Amino acid sequence: MPEPRELLVETVGAAIELMATASVAQHWDSPSVLPEMTVGAVAVHLVNATCQTVNAYLDAEPPPGDRALAAHRLIAGVPADLSADVHERVRSGSVDQAAMGAKDAAAWGAESLAQLEQRLRRASPERRVRVMAGIDMQLDEFLVTRLVEAAIHLDDLASSVKLETPLSPAATRVVVDCLVTVARHRHGDLEVMRAMSRPDRASAYVVRVF
Repeated sequence: MPEPRELLVETVGAAIELMATASVAQHWDSPSVLPEMTVGAVAVHLVNATCQTVNAYLDAEPPPGDRALAAHRLIAGVPADLSADVHERVRSGSVDQAAMGAKDAAAWGAESLAQLEQRLRRASPERRVRVMAGIDMQLDEFLVTRLVEAAIHLDDLASSVKLETPLSPAATRVVVDCLVTVARHRHGDLEVMRAMSRPDRASAYVVRVF
């Protein structure tokens, strides 16, 4: 199984290739499949949530200690309510930033990814980062959360312009494993079992993570 570093670079690379297509450029200012976000907003958010975020955390000194927060626990802490302030800020900021246009955004994304790929190659397997809300994590564990972001928004972007989603089976498996673990953490195994086998008996939105 490829490591999170390799899968993240691969997945974001596929997204940036998609950003550079005529289909995305043609629909850049059109509504996406996500409420209140244009196609361009989805694209720039994907780059921000992956390359820009990881590069920023790698700029900082590694945190002390040996904490090991799991990827699913970080994701589980993100508000599921899409009307929450954090999600609203993401939507409005992404729409504003998408004003740079498709061509410039694709170039910016490619440059951001190239920088990230170089830094990940040099980073120690023991590298730690302090992420949102001051949480300490192993770098590779945090990258799983970024892979989740990249994969979901790659699918959003491709679906918005009615193209196939260029997501590898290896990346998909890691993302599905993480999301199922989030659902188990939030709702318990019994509710997840019911949602997958007896949905009429399960609470609403058990397997809805984002």
